[in-house]
Amino acid sequence: MLSFTTLFSGSHGNCSLVRSDDANILIDAGFSYCTLKKALKNVGLEPKYIDGIVVTHEHHDHVSALEGWCAYNKTPVYTHGSIYAVLLQKSHGNVVPFSGKFCIKDVEVDWVRCSHDSAFCCGYRFNNGHAMVGSVTDTGVADNNIIQFLQPCRTIMLESNHDVDMLNRGSYPYLLKRRILSSSGHLSNADCANTLKKLLEYGNVRNIVLGHLSENNNTHELAFNESVKAVASQNLTEGKDVNIFVAEQYVGGATIE
Repeated sequence: MLSFTTLFSGSHGNCSLVRSDDANILIDAGFSYCTLKKALKNVGLEPKYIDGIVVTHEHHDHVSALEGWCAYNKTPVYTHGSIYAVLLQKSHGNVVPFSGKFCIKDVEVDWVRCSHDSAFCCGYRFNNGHAMVGSVTDTGVADNNIIQFLQPCRTIMLESNHDVDMLNRGSYPYLLKRRILSSSGHLSNADCANTLKKLLEYGNVRNIVLGHLSENNNTHELAFNESVKAVASQNLTEGKDVNIFVAEQYVGGATIE
């Protein structure tokens, strides 16, 4: 068994859960420790049962709960060596740096670099020998490395951050708009859909979670419909051949196995 559950995902805080027969792994730790504990309780877990936290990058919406978490728990926090020093203080010394693949109990964890305006950002892939789950958010570009990285996975979480028209017409300052739209910003709905078209050609991906949606520059309907069109372009039917889920900012998502 290898399952994936979003606990919360969006511009304000991010955390997802990967579960195998032996391991419970968090991807990121946003919001607050109390919020994260409540989200875990909703899926029948307590912090003491988490075997590792893997961090994508050091931005606040991905690590804001770490300091509170690590004040009460000795959970290993895995991060790329490039941001080891940045997270060392937040995690009370619980950081485990990596540069290649590593294992958390029965799960092999691999990573791919993302194009984002942080010190270092990566997506993750989890493999228990029977199934693979991948998660890539916070990248301005989904290049061939990311496509190949996600290709073997049956379940993936992929960023669908914004609708370009909503962003351009919205109230954000020009420099912030430019940052989001840049190659080191975030994937738009259209970018996400184009990435899905390429991934679906390989035939492995069957469960898609759209993540890290902007509250101000996107809607669930826009993100979902754009990805449904990508599925249809590959002569597949959403809900039959491929399942698409939209992650919520404040509510946990379905557990996908």
